[in-house]
Amino acid sequence: MRTKNLFRTIVAATLAVVSTSAFGQYLTTTGSAAVDENAANNATEYVTIGSKMPYAVVPDPIANDASIVPAIYNPTVFRWAVTGASTPTPTKQNGAALTAAAAPDAATHVTDYQVAVSWATLGAHTITVYEQSQPTAASIALGLVGCEDATPEDISVVVLAEPTATWTETDLVLGGCSSGAGQTYAIQAEVTGFDQFQVTYSQSYQDLIGSAPVVTGATTASLGTSDFTPGGTETITAYTLAAGVNYGTYTITMTSVTDRISRKSLADTDAGAPVVQDPGGFTASVLKVYNMPTPSTGKVLKVDNATW
Repeated sequence: MRTKNLFRTIVAATLAVVSTSAFGQYLTTTGSAAVDENAANNATEYVTIGSKMPYAVVPDPIANDASIVPAIYNPTVFRWAVTGASTPTPTKQNGAALTAAAAPDAATHVTDYQVAVSWATLGAHTITVYEQSQPTAASIALGLVGCEDATPEDISVVVLAEPTATWTETDLVLGGCSSGAGQTYAIQAEVTGFDQFQVTYSQSYQDLIGSAPVVTGATTASLGTSDFTPGGTETITAYTLAAGVNYGTYTITMTSVTDRISRKSLADTDAGAPVVQDPGGFTASVLKVYNMPTPSTGKVLKVDNATW
């Protein structure tokens, strides 16, 4: 296996020719964008369904050393496979087929050490890659043969559903006879996904006399949650409203939700950018809150005794 580790942050000469596209840069950018599979919290790759993700293996530096390549051997070639809940075929970023190796390995191996996989099926998968040396045609004529590593690299991939979020409340009345005015109300939402959710909502307010609604633009709230089982469900406070400040009707519309995994995943239609912030298929969740005053009984009027 030597140095063949998936997801190396930056590899000197061997990855110097990685694509300059955003897709390629996603693997080679310093920081947390690209990591080795053995890095902390990365033993399993989590992705959101509908995404296309990049994977790269570091070519063996010895088998690709300038002392033997290209005089005796061609650059090493690779055999990629995806197994599990589905078996998508790895491709280039643009969806084109990978480049076949030279004979006699054209049917089984490719020259690509960087591939893309489109994830369309939920569940557990495994990506496996074998590296093989490949003699030049002249070397083959002399009897040299290519040798495939018997201990390939693999990485576990779990494809998750898009995160969801919806208000757990039904339309409600604050203040009035329902509850005391002047309190702050925490409105709950139920979320499913991975963790570290962000929900986006808009708000409109209409006063009691029916004036034109005042609309507040989209607001994105980060909902800090403790890690929980991927695909789990949690109820968290997504919005707070102070009753008794402005009486009238608030309409709060949740328009999108993301979690940590959907924000790292790449859109299948554009593998050069993170998955869209409004995952496809999200149904807006609308909540109306009626903030009503509690009556305060006035003084009783009577005929004045002193003016007669």
